[in-house]
Amino acid sequence: MAIQTAWVIGSVKNMNHRFTVGMTLKVVTGSRYLYHPNSDISILGGIVQGMTGLVGTPAAVLTRARKVKISGGGNFSITWTSPELRDLLGFTADLDGSASSYIAPHVSPLLFSPGKPLLSELSPRGTRGIRRPLAYYTMSPTDGSTFVVSHGERIDQRFSATHVDIERVYTPAAAGGEWVRWFDECPARGYQFWVYPEVSEDPASTAIASFPGGLGPYVWVPSGRAPAWDYRRAKGFEWTDFLADVAITCRDAPEYT
Repeated sequence: MAIQTAWVIGSVKNMNHRFTVGMTLKVVTGSRYLYHPNSDISILGGIVQGMTGLVGTPAAVLTRARKVKISGGGNFSITWTSPELRDLLGFTADLDGSASSYIAPHVSPLLFSPGKPLLSELSPRGTRGIRRPLAYYTMSPTDGSTFVVSHGERIDQRFSATHVDIERVYTPAAAGGEWVRWFDECPARGYQFWVYPEVSEDPASTAIASFPGGLGPYVWVPSGRAPAWDYRRAKGFEWTDFLADVAITCRDAPEYT
């Protein structure tokens, strides 16, 4: 059954991951999101670029079931020379050449979906956030005069979702798709991410997902010296581990080039 949800798609900085298409070694380099409409900063785009000329009509997409799908016009093989790239895409083994299409068994650790919309707390829905001045502000205690040293402004946002299924938040395996794994792979390392507020998700579908109205890029804003998050059981379920609340405190960032 299809649901309307938000997808949060993370990235990896300074990649240098190799894969072998047939007998030809290829490499995905640079800072890239799992998916981005600009293929030059998309890991999936890098896979397609590596397959081009070696596999007919190559494609690497995210399906509505949150899984990566890699396909071509005929049977092909891919050896994950860099296991890190295999894991980022949600695969657990090489693509052995027996098929023209392969779907990853796991959700990528760079993708988080709460299974419901995210609430934008600092600005109206569909907007990037609220402008905050970056300034040192002092006021005279005697006459009220002010002195401000300004360093420009940034855009801040906080996304949240309540009563998220625990399977999407925290599992012991953390194989991919859970909040805890996404946090470890992206915000904890200071990597950037995009939020897509309205995605039609369907666990039974192999169709390509659509990403309208993306917001970003963002980086996590820690409340202390290091990025961290708190496990919060949902209201009314404080004595169970069925549902939990999540929140993303973030700030705008320059896009990768």
